[in-house]
Amino acid sequence: MKRLPNLDLLRFLLATLVVFFHLPQICRNQGLPYFLDAPIFNRGVEAVYMFFVLSGFLIIKTIYSAKQRDVFSIRKFYIRRVLRIFPLYYLVVIFGFVFYWIVLPKLEIPFDNNYQLIDGILLSVFFLPNVFTRLYMPGGILEVLWSIGIEEQFYILVAPILFLVNKNRVLQFLIGLTILYFLIFHLNVISFLKTFNMVFFFLFFGGIVAVLEEKNSFSF
Repeated sequence: MKRLPNLDLLRFLLATLVVFFHLPQICRNQGLPYFLDAPIFNRGVEAVYMFFVLSGFLIIKTIYSAKQRDVFSIRKFYIRRVLRIFPLYYLVVIFGFVFYWIVLPKLEIPFDNNYQLIDGILLSVFFLPNVFTRLYMPGGILEVLWSIGIEEQFYILVAPILFLVNKNRVLQFLIGLTILYFLIFHLNVISFLKTFNMVFFFLFFGGIVAVLEEKNSFSF
């Protein structure tokens, strides 16, 4: 897929908003002075949701483009995802558990691990950090993985779903799926979707934009 350089600046701005969102929290937890009144310190959640839209845009753009050329391979799709995300994700997971379960106790720094270690490891290893963060308080290093978990869950679902969809019906399918999922999410028909922040409709919406862009619907 052709690189979209204009997205780099957007990613940088969104990442900056996420950092500014967490800075006051870190200062507060360490007993340092902090400031929350400026809007820039309160847009971290919106920035993460925008990251979800971008992820949906890029992933579905890749899948859609491959389907139009009849070369989409689920195997190759997952191999690329594994090579791109697994190393950093599991590095953070390992570091987080070592830090909270070994380093802090060795330094005699109090921290309450309010969960069984095996439960935390299983939830993290199998890409459920959003569930882990909601049920327990694993600490900031592990809590930030919740958004990666949402994206990984989306990747697991979207490839086989779109593989089965006719290549000429992808846009209609995505529009219908996004509307249906959005309604189910907000009507609490399945309550755990909202409880664990499974906001996949943001990623599906990004996919709709990607298909429209591939169809040159935004040309003026």
